Amino acid sequence: MRKMLMSAVLATFAAGLLTNSAAAHSVFMKALKSKYEFKTVSCSTCHSKKDEIAEADMAKFEEEPKHFRNDFGQLFMPHIKGKNVDDRAEKAAELKKAARDAETEAEEEKLKAEAEEIEEALAKDFLEALEKVEAQKSGDKTYAELLKAGEVDGVRLPE
Repeated sequence: MRKMLMSAVLATFAAGLLTNSAAAHSVFMKALKSKYEFKTVSCSTCHSKKDEIAEADMAKFEEEPKHFRNDFGQLFMPHIKGKNVDDRAEKAAELKKAARDAETEAEEEKLKAEAEEIEEALAKDFLEALEKVEAQKSGDKTYAELLKAGEVDGVRLPE
């Protein structure tokens, strides 16, 4: 059983190395959606859309789109830099995958709890960064005002 668990963890770790950090984005999107009670939050809230990319950067964008952040997304970088967000998100995703393959219910619950703990810490880091970003201005409004009004690209207020 232990060998099987280790194999599953190693396999999911290897798979995680080949994927992007969508798990971190999911945690961040959920935290933002919850705080402002948005109907939806899309990737374009923080990341550039394809039509916003200069022709000279298109090949790089096609390869690594997550690295192209819009003005709002760039504001988070100094506040989450050095917090191993991608690594932590990948670890949470690995634990969730391992939980699905767990042989016992107790093992499954333990792995899920570990993943949830990591995701809660990621959400906390994001919300701390968001608090700093909200105070910054875009034009004559703070980002907090823009978010509350649904005026940041990629968010939709409830109807």
